[in-house]
Amino acid sequence: MLIFGFELPPGQENVDKLEKVVKDGNYYGAQQMYKSISAWFKQFQVYFIIVMLLVSFLGRCYPGEDDLAIARAVLSYLSLRNLKDANILVDAIKKQTQASEVEFPKTDLMQFINFLLQTMERYCFPLFNMLRANFKSCIEREPAFNELLDDIAEKFYGLQRRNPMGMFGDIFKMMGAK
Repeated sequence: MLIFGFELPPGQENVDKLEKVVKDGNYYGAQQMYKSISAWFKQFQVYFIIVMLLVSFLGRCYPGEDDLAIARAVLSYLSLRNLKDANILVDAIKKQTQASEVEFPKTDLMQFINFLLQTMERYCFPLFNMLRANFKSCIEREPAFNELLDDIAEKFYGLQRRNPMGMFGDIFKMMGAK
């Protein structure tokens, strides 16, 4: 069964496997199997909720703001160093928009997100900086995007953020101020 681009495992087949493992007396194996099955369904539920919220938002938001919600979700996943889920989310949103006849935004910000996902797969820092420079006007639409991109650069490329207060910030840090 395919829902939102996710392949659901056959339910009865997993229950039968679990029963067999328990009958064989392999309780540790049963526990591990149950954990993996339940974790998969929990992850599916999270994707399902996020995709449904974003797609329903696409049809009801102010014109020009639909891409901001998708970009915020993708950048949030990337800032947690979760490239796989960011890609899955974008693919699931595209599939769901086609199925529900809602138009996927075709904006410069969505182009930036697509290019960013491809860049992150290649771990190419110069290209990452070039994207930030070329799509600066799109990124500046939302103040949080620059901070999220700084987090992404830190997580993927090991860059330390520059302290905006410079030497005084270091002094305050040593004194214990936050």
